[in-house]
Amino acid sequence: MPSALNTRIRLLETEMQLFYNDFNTAYQHVYNMAVQLNAEGNPNSSTQCYGLANDFFAMKAHWGTGATGIKYYLIWCLDYINDNAFNGEPGDVDMSAIINAMLAATFDELTKFMGISDAYRAAVWDAPFNEEFYAALARGFKAWP
Repeated sequence: MPSALNTRIRLLETEMQLFYNDFNTAYQHVYNMAVQLNAEGNPNSSTQCYGLANDFFAMKAHWGTGATGIKYYLIWCLDYINDNAFNGEPGDVDMSAIINAMLAATFDELTKFMGISDAYRAAVWDAPFNEEFYAALARGFKAWP
């Protein structure tokens, strides 16, 4: 898993917690204002503030810090991608990975691979051939034990 992605996920998680705290603070301010307005004899304004406080409370609950909030699901998805989408660094494909993928392939995957390989071969069949390059390449393979 790329460390840069892991670092950014953790930073996002921290920022999301701060956002949750801001929801909580806003809820508390509006609720306190509703209580104060009621105490000052403004019941209609107080009722509206209680409604707004309930809206902030609902947003805070949906954002959440537990296992049912938006924050939890987003971080879970990003961690899952981070843990499962990469075999080493992004873009690393080596011969071992190719061979293992071929050995694990289904019959359908093998037939598709062969069809694509044959289509590539047919596409370059009449193309110019660099004899010197491929002869040198073959000589390099001959040196193998």
